[in-house]
Amino acid sequence: MGRRTFFFLPQVNINPAAFNSRTNQFITGHGPFVTYLHRFGLCSHDRCVCCAKGDPNHYATVCLVTKPFRSTKPSAENLSTWCENIVQDRRCMVSSWIKKDFSRFHQQLRLSLQTVSVYSLFLLLLLYKFFPLFFCISSLR
Repeated sequence: MGRRTFFFLPQVNINPAAFNSRTNQFITGHGPFVTYLHRFGLCSHDRCVCCAKGDPNHYATVCLVTKPFRSTKPSAENLSTWCENIVQDRRCMVSSWIKKDFSRFHQQLRLSLQTVSVYSLFLLLLLYKFFPLFFCISSLR
């Protein structure tokens, strides 16, 4: 994901950037995106509900789920300007999406992950109840 950050911040600076947490998640790609969650096994796939790769650029530019507040997809020659505008916060559509609507998206995903975590814990307890020998053998390794 360092390559993604490089598109937005091509030079290292000793002064810390003053991004809010949502903007930081968008720039680094370390947020509630299915591609990121898939890397750590928290999601079984890396695809959005519209069957495209669910990375931050997808949600910000072409996703059907975020259609009301997404921006247009930048062309290859305008990609660096698009990234600069997000970093410099020049009232671009993506910056407003990150600040307002991305937080709502983030909360919904967090709730769904909590549900998955509770469900996983429930399955683990059931597994322990019916197969306690498995846990004893696993702890001996």
